[in-house]
Amino acid sequence: MFGFKKSKFYFWNNRIACWGFFLVRIVVIPIAWYHFYLHSTEFYMFTENIYYYAATIIMLILSDWQNINWFSRLYASCYTPKRIKTN
Repeated sequence: MFGFKKSKFYFWNNRIACWGFFLVRIVVIPIAWYHFYLHSTEFYMFTENIYYYAATIIMLILSDWQNINWFSRLYASCYTPKRIKTN
């Protein structure tokens, strides 16, 4: 938009955003699932309904899939070579 895509600041900002997203969203996924596993009986007793419990698991899976999808797109935009238009 302003011609900054070829600047070093844009380059490093893009890399830092990519790895920051990875550390905050992707690395946390196994830790969150382990925590859910440890407290799954407590959570089930709190909801007292198998449908709420199943809905929670489905929402966790969908949010993990969404984060992985976002990261794959962000990573592709950071580390794939840009195509140059030739006329």
